[in-house]
Amino acid sequence: MNDSDQLTAATPKRGRLASTHYQWGFHLNGNEHWLESFTNFFTSVDIAIIANHEDDRPTTFDFTSTHLNGLTGVQAAMRARELLTLFNGVMQLREGDRFRPFRIGEGYDFWSHARARVDYFRTVPVPMFPDDVENLRYLRHSQRKLDPTSKQLFLARSDRYLRTIFRTLGREGVSFVALSKVQDTIAAHLQLSGKKATRAELAALGDKTASDVENFDWTANNFDVAGEDARHGLNAKFKPSTRLRALTLEEAADVMFPIIRGFVRERVDQTFDQQWEAVLIDNVEGVDPPIPRPEDTRPDYRPG
Repeated sequence: MNDSDQLTAATPKRGRLASTHYQWGFHLNGNEHWLESFTNFFTSVDIAIIANHEDDRPTTFDFTSTHLNGLTGVQAAMRARELLTLFNGVMQLREGDRFRPFRIGEGYDFWSHARARVDYFRTVPVPMFPDDVENLRYLRHSQRKLDPTSKQLFLARSDRYLRTIFRTLGREGVSFVALSKVQDTIAAHLQLSGKKATRAELAALGDKTASDVENFDWTANNFDVAGEDARHGLNAKFKPSTRLRALTLEEAADVMFPIIRGFVRERVDQTFDQQWEAVLIDNVEGVDPPIPRPEDTRPDYRPG
């Protein structure tokens, strides 16, 4: 995938029409209030959450994506976990330390009810997105406006900085190590943009001070300060400081999350409109058809 820093003036409109059906679903567990809200107000083109309502049973939820279409059960399970990691990362950044990650369980084919069995030892790793994800096209007249979470997921297709940030937070949650990795990612982008990635430049993204970032660095980097939660082991040259202040993890998050959110907000403001316009089409002329809808092979299925 091309990083969105190398955007061309216009992306060719030819491509493949995105699917409107879902093939694989995975039971999703987590905060039911959030899950219910996502079934009503979530407009992502990358992830969907489907509610299963039954009168005599509690509501259950399925995690799905058109990016799972055409895969085997094992491949779908692997990609679903990658996409959920991305989603959890976006949510972790949005909600902060009150967020508890969503978890997926058993998966099945909506059309045949075949199970999605996981076999990591005998399956080639599956990337988070299909190889042709940047060629997917969406009909302008039928596509809803993307909500803020959906915009971030969409940009993660091609923006390696956002993708790395969300994946780090989705895999590791809130920790000194994870926050330090994200800081490194933001600094790398600042340097690529011609800046020095000083503490002051980082701090400015979240209305923090250089001293705030320095206190975070001192805590996160030193075993003698943060213990086993530090990003490094023992350092024979470490010296205590009367100038710097050790932070709790909660205080570290209070420093870093506004900086991360500021960086993500800048990336969305700078790149989303152009990236989104590039995949919208007014008609299907010259566009390849979507992955075909599977045939329903359930024994009790009767075509309507």
